[in-house]
Amino acid sequence: MDKRLVILVYNPRRFTYVVKRLRKRGISYYIPDKVEYVSREDIVYTDSKDVYMLLSKKGVKVLYDPSGNDMVLEKAILLSKGKDEYFEVSIGIDPGERHTVAVIADGELVDYALDLDEDDVLRLINKVVDTYPTKHVVVKIGKGVNGLDLALYLARNMEQNITMEIIDEHGSSPSSEWRNPFIDRIIGKSKTGIAQAKKKDIYAAIMIALKSGIVVENIVEDYAAKE
Repeated sequence: MDKRLVILVYNPRRFTYVVKRLRKRGISYYIPDKVEYVSREDIVYTDSKDVYMLLSKKGVKVLYDPSGNDMVLEKAILLSKGKDEYFEVSIGIDPGERHTVAVIADGELVDYALDLDEDDVLRLINKVVDTYPTKHVVVKIGKGVNGLDLALYLARNMEQNITMEIIDEHGSSPSSEWRNPFIDRIIGKSKTGIAQAKKKDIYAAIMIALKSGIVVENIVEDYAAKE
């Protein structure tokens, strides 16, 4: 059973960022008028040492984050769901002249980005690794326009040892006749109002993230030799 996620952040900039991040993912949260309204069953995320000390003494689970670390926020989110980490985080990339990325953690859309270049994609992958506690991270790239080029670039520049797969994009884009209801439900949870024109790109990136493909390690050397 999910627990209530309580936000007690007093730095205005950090508060705005946290609320925006939670809304983007459709995550419910509670902002009490008084600290006394927090119960022992709650999960609390705060930047206040005084709040941390007060509630910890009362037996409340408090995540204290004075520096604004996204992984600490993510740990609070996980604890509110009764988890310590995700089983798998899958980063789906719909390639093109500019790339669309969707990050799926245990079937949930936890982040997405549009109109990225190669360096943007690399930075986002690094951010995902630094943010989401997980047993396994996999990067999945559609083999469409510039897909293999992007895979080769990432293989050469990623510092982390992350599994990468090339995915057959057939059926990844929604058609007028049929849409995957599971993916529509994932997209529908986002509260930021994704523009209709962009939903198709995000849909494709999510589909890629959910598919299985060919491990890049098995094809990169052959592809590089042809350059």
